[in-house]
Formats: sequence, structure tokens, C-alpha cells
Amino acid sequence: TMLSEWEERMALERAAKEGARLEVAAAEEEWLCGQADSGAIEQRKVAFRNALDPRSLVPRPLRGFSETATGIAFDDANAVRKLTRGGLEMTRHRLRVGDVILAVDGERLKGRRPAEVMEALQRESYELLVATP
Repeated sequence: TMLSEWEERMALERAAKEGARLEVAAAEEEWLCGQADSGAIEQRKVAFRNALDPRSLVPRPLRGFSETATGIAFDDANAVRKLTRGGLEMTRHRLRVGDVILAVDGERLKGRRPAEVMEALQRESYELLVATP
């Protein structure tokens, strides 16, 4: 029972830390959205399409989000951390390293990650609201 009490305590601590991280992320995003809405930060909409499914015999776009297929990696602040050379988005030049994703298909992220939202929506394409600090 000592181990289970310890495991429960550790799980609660991890949950509290994740909750605090999400609160900070939501506050940062709210501030950034306010800056973007006021015109202090460049804000633009970016059409984002998935790559084609390499396993399909007929051209069919992938659904959701895959860092491997898109060539985009996000950091904890929803900023584009990396664009993979040769990746789909690298060839389109619409996103830049440092761009912050504020919303996916008109839905503000509010502490969630863009990849999570896109994966939940399971669409072939998205409209991203992007802020360039």
C-alpha cells in the first residue's frame, strides 16, 4: 500500500504540474491573441493541407496531423520549432520558424496544442491563425 500511495501522490503532482503548464500556456496565448487583435503583432491566416498517404494506391490526403508527413514540429508555446528540409510545409513557405499558432479552423487553442486539435478534427486541410512575433 505504501507504493500505491506514493504512485497516487506522484500522479497528483504530475497532474498539478500539467494543469499549471496549461494555465500558463492559456494566459500566454490570451496575451498574444490580444496583441495580435490590437495589431501589435502581424497576424495572418494560413491554409494548411496534409500530405498524400504514401501507402495508398490512389492519391488520398492524410487526415489529422503527423509531424513526419507535414515536416512541422511545434514547441510547448505552440510556436513552429522546426520545419524539416523537404517536408511538405517547407516547400510551401507559408509557415516560418517562430510563428505561433493561435487557432485551428477558427477555434482558439486555449492551452491545447495545434497537433492535438488537428488530430481530433481528422480533416485533410485546416485554416491556421498564425501570429508572427
